[in-house]
Amino acid sequence: MRKKMQIELKSDLCAGSGESLGSLIDTDICYDEYGFPYIPSKRLKGLIKEAFIEYMDWKKDESLIKVKEELFGTEDSRDSGNLRIDNAYLKNISSIENDIENIEEQYKKYLGKQRIVELNTDIRYQTAVDEESGVAKENSLRSIRVLESGNVFEAFIECDKEAEEKILEKCIKLLAHMGNNRTRGLGEIKCSIIDDKNDNKAKYNEDIEPLNEEKEYEIELLLKAESNIMVSKQLSEITENYIPGSNIMGSIANKYIKDKKIDNFDNIDEKFINLFLNGKVIYSNAYITEKDGKLEYYPAPLSYSKVKNRNKVYHNKMIDVNEENIQLSNFGDKFVTLTGENYIKEVLTSENYHHQRAKDLSIGHVSEGKDGGTFYQFLSIDQGQYFKTKIIGKGKELNEILKYIKIDEILRVGKSKTAEYGKLRVVNNLKTEIKETEKTYSKFAVILTSPLILFDENKVQIAKDKNTLINKLKETFGMENLKVTKAFIGYSEESGFNAIWKMPKEQVVSYASGTTIVFESESPVKLKEKYILGERINEGYGQLLIYDLEDKKDSSLTFKEYKIKSEEKKYSEIQKETRKILNKSIKKVINEEILIDALNTVERNYNKISINNTTIGRILLMLKESKNYEEFDKNVNSIKDDKKLKNIIKIIENKENLFKLDSYKIYEQSLKSINGVIQNEEQEKFILEYIKQFFMILKIKGGKK
Repeated sequence: MRKKMQIELKSDLCAGSGESLGSLIDTDICYDEYGFPYIPSKRLKGLIKEAFIEYMDWKKDESLIKVKEELFGTEDSRDSGNLRIDNAYLKNISSIENDIENIEEQYKKYLGKQRIVELNTDIRYQTAVDEESGVAKENSLRSIRVLESGNVFEAFIECDKEAEEKILEKCIKLLAHMGNNRTRGLGEIKCSIIDDKNDNKAKYNEDIEPLNEEKEYEIELLLKAESNIMVSKQLSEITENYIPGSNIMGSIANKYIKDKKIDNFDNIDEKFINLFLNGKVIYSNAYITEKDGKLEYYPAPLSYSKVKNRNKVYHNKMIDVNEENIQLSNFGDKFVTLTGENYIKEVLTSENYHHQRAKDLSIGHVSEGKDGGTFYQFLSIDQGQYFKTKIIGKGKELNEILKYIKIDEILRVGKSKTAEYGKLRVVNNLKTEIKETEKTYSKFAVILTSPLILFDENKVQIAKDKNTLINKLKETFGMENLKVTKAFIGYSEESGFNAIWKMPKEQVVSYASGTTIVFESESPVKLKEKYILGERINEGYGQLLIYDLEDKKDSSLTFKEYKIKSEEKKYSEIQKETRKILNKSIKKVINEEILIDALNTVERNYNKISINNTTIGRILLMLKESKNYEEFDKNVNSIKDDKKLKNIIKIIENKENLFKLDSYKIYEQSLKSINGVIQNEEQEKFILEYIKQFFMILKIKGGKK
């Protein structure tokens, strides 16, 4: 079952993110990289679980205990249950965000992150009241950002059994409140389950010609993080900055298990062993890449260094650094291209805050004690980024794997992958036959593009020394006479968790990604461009690349910024929903420009203006009571004092400045591009707003007798 949970806001809602915005907002909401608000799925899953418990209490049916454990897992188990739920977003959000990304440059300023946040939200203020005096306590003013009532959010929800689906539908209808201050007027909601019209939209042409079973292929997957990703080593709360091959393998293995209905791992078949256990199929680590997936990034070699106190000045210590009197520091946790032109990229991460409620559900906050709620946080990879991985193997095995990595297929990886984290979407899957070629080298570097686990020479203990690595490389290349001129070796600890057997993996030492060994040979040697060796290669370990140093004489490094060329979308080409958002933002900016222009006009002409406070107040009252400009004009002309009337009309004439404002002109041109014009009613609102702001500023400055 894959359906949508629809959440209609009957009142304002604060789905708190645990963060604040300086001194402006004490409690902020969750919003994505474009500024669109969302409701975190952890919040939704927790509410559904509470509703399920209430349903159990009402039904008095002990068989529901097992259903609850299957859906939500148990506290003493690492199994998070069968229920999978995504963050809840506004309708049609992905296509709107695509429009925003590609819209003409002149509209970008209206669709910035904070602009979009402000369009769908409001700020509420509250204070604590002293019970004795009945007045607000000192320093108790707090601000909270809320989602405006009337918005409708949707979240994908999945479970494995039809019986579970029916119970979930009943529980979801029980949900009536959520979020902060739900007992104080916020967070009233109405929830329902609706069919997903795009269910099973993942694209895989069953009629496509299968891969040759005996040939070796490479499947390149371009993945988009549709949610934040949390992939860490065992109990760590800090994520890796890449997605390990073991997580990719585990996600596909889970799909295979559910598809084949495997429930007893004591008798797993040979096909499962070949696909996931014995190394016949290699699942590489997924590293950051660009949206188009054209560049191949790797963890930066340990020989790369940054010059201290100099911005964007780098050196590659594989080559002798000739510059004198400089201090070199660590390059940092970055990714670089190692072939062709030099590009650099960083993985964006953020802190995420969560509150596990106390066992006593009447306690809605973190409290001390055994049964108190717990506050915790994760460092996770930000959503919206793209990653690239490769799956290597023979056609026989890869034909089976291709069924589970269709375009638009969802892979779930890492922690909390059934709620809020770990959602990867397959954007593309390119299949290429591997035809190994060799190149001649005389001076080259071996760079580990993933961690490498090796046993020592006695095949007993995990190797931790430089010589074992060097000897293993010489053995792999079949060249014992290679000379090592430089070595940059790092170590890391590898662990993990086997999701199939629900057990942690053994913690071992590895040679870290980026480890670099520089070799020279008296006579040219022939080598492949890439090699794979060591232990656990099916999980992405042991991958290395040969880096040619023959023509490299200068150690300095210059990195370029990669820009994707895409055709800009004109106003008339974006969809109706995006135009609605853009128009709303432009109107808001027009009102801001009206205020600024009115303020500047008053400042320039204040000494020439002769109007008293009583008349200003009278005009403001007319503006408030007038339904349109015609009615306002009629009320103004009813003033019998000719001198006053002349002064007022002279001030009102400044309304013509409206038509010179940049945003107004852009708005007018935009509507014309789709054979539209600014409606008279809308234009009159802007005119009345300009006049209102003008007289408000005069009132603040003080009228003249």
